[in-house]
Amino acid sequence: MAEVNALIAAGRRVDPDDLAVVTPIITSKIRRFGNWKLDPTRPASGPVALALPDRL
Repeated sequence: MAEVNALIAAGRRVDPDDLAVVTPIITSKIRRFGNWKLDPTRPASGPVALALPDRL
């Protein structure tokens, strides 16, 4: 935000709509949920039974 204040102090016009799309988080190199490799083929066996406890 200091950079925006410096631009305003220098007499530059800052459009709020432009600020709405600016983010301080770098997203181009960070995969927030990791790398997923999906296999669209169905398993050869039938349904999978899960061993769940009686109470959660």
